[in-house]
Amino acid sequence: MNTRAITQLSLIVLSLTTAIAIAPAKSSSQGFQPQPGVAQSGGDLLAQSGGGVNLDALPSGFHFFRDISDDQNYLILEKRGNLVVGYTYKYRTELSYCWRGTANGNFVTDAASAKPIVNSVRESWEFDENENINLNNYKKIPLENIQSNIDFQQILYECRRLLAEAPSSAVNAWTDFFFYRLYPQMQGEKLQPSQTQLQQEWVAIRRAIADKVRWTPRDCEQPPESDGYDVVNYNPNEVADAVFYARHPELNERKIRPGETNLAREWNAIQNRLPEFVCYNP
Repeated sequence: MNTRAITQLSLIVLSLTTAIAIAPAKSSSQGFQPQPGVAQSGGDLLAQSGGGVNLDALPSGFHFFRDISDDQNYLILEKRGNLVVGYTYKYRTELSYCWRGTANGNFVTDAASAKPIVNSVRESWEFDENENINLNNYKKIPLENIQSNIDFQQILYECRRLLAEAPSSAVNAWTDFFFYRLYPQMQGEKLQPSQTQLQQEWVAIRRAIADKVRWTPRDCEQPPESDGYDVVNYNPNEVADAVFYARHPELNERKIRPGETNLAREWNAIQNRLPEFVCYNP
């Protein structure tokens, strides 16, 4: 893990969970107030049913929101077209997470999220997908209310990077890692065009892990060229299935039947060669 990656993720853990602060309100009884010369949010941004924010009407750029049902909950987001990346946090607590998804009215849909595991022995993250983030209870407030020493653009940059799709080089490095566990005698060798079955297995492994490769900090060994990306929520059974069915396309991915002992032994042999877990495995 390179020092730069650790430093960047430390920025998220430290700056976002503990250092984000809010500029003092103009009146303690009124909560947040717009700064002088800053207009209130336009009426077209308010949802038609009981408040909230219509993301479709928001212009591209950075935006800041407060939860009207809990004035300690805030979120910062950047919108680019209908794509949204954001950071939600509870003021003066360690409750926080990054997310990325699609603007859809009062919701961010099909969102991927990354939540820091606060009590972990090392910096680590829990990743989820296919979430819907509800902004019905949020009200837009001026960016000027963010404390001036907080670089929210850098914060959202780190959230984007944390949730970005892994580069092909990192996915390939992890694919090689699992492939050579199955074929240690081939360590470091490149597959030849004639080795079609092995190529199919390599591709199957890659498909099984591609969506699980995420940029995360770690302090243990990693494959060359992975550049700080890890396989999160790794399951050796999923990789074993990928290789097994690449060898047996005639099964059409059906389950092994009780009497198919040879197939069962083959699957077990594949699974036994794979690591039970990788370094980052929440």
